[in-house]
Amino acid sequence: SLPYWVWIIVDDQDPLSATGYDHTLTGLSDGRHSIEVRAEDDHGHTVSDQVNMTVDRLAPVIAITSPVTGTFLDQGSVVLTWSVSDTTPTIVRWRVDGGGWTEAEGNSASVTGLAEGQHVLEVSATDVLMHSSTASAEFTVDLSAPIVDIVSPGEGALLGDSDVTVIWSVSDTTAVTSRWCVDGGAWTQVSGERVTVSPGDGHHVFLVAERHLQVHLGELRLAV
Repeated sequence: SLPYWVWIIVDDQDPLSATGYDHTLTGLSDGRHSIEVRAEDDHGHTVSDQVNMTVDRLAPVIAITSPVTGTFLDQGSVVLTWSVSDTTPTIVRWRVDGGGWTEAEGNSASVTGLAEGQHVLEVSATDVLMHSSTASAEFTVDLSAPIVDIVSPGEGALLGDSDVTVIWSVSDTTAVTSRWCVDGGAWTQVSGERVTVSPGDGHHVFLVAERHLQVHLGELRLAV
């Protein structure tokens, strides 16, 4: 047979000289590549063949775009949305609170029937080489207003001291912001569940407002 020379061309880059019937390519990045093998003899006759192939060494990258971790919702449903990127096609599944996986169509799913409290949504993606990854978002459903109860002094109390310590209790699914006012005056934010006020002699109305997604008022009427 006549002498011939062989070159390998990767992604239309400069040819690599090769000998024998095989050659190891290194340093290929993730993604699609074209590999051409070209041979030429002493008389300039050439022949070539080309294949396209994909390198995929990494798991899919998932980003949950809604709901955002730490979100508070005032309804028992949410639209879960996400994005997935990978070199090869992926199968995407989602689940709620560690339950069964549901295969997804597109990049969103409607999640309903969520009870009040904390929840975790997970999205999993698996590519054709079985690389997989999972992303999650934690959020809280708060369907009802806080419950506030003024403990002391009692409703309609008659007090002989101008300084009055008002104590109340609050219960809610989530953390709340407390504010108080006397006789329709300006609201004052307070931490904790007590405050001392000096309203002066006479009949007064003390209000406590607890707020997160919804507002609830506690009212106390007293005389000093």
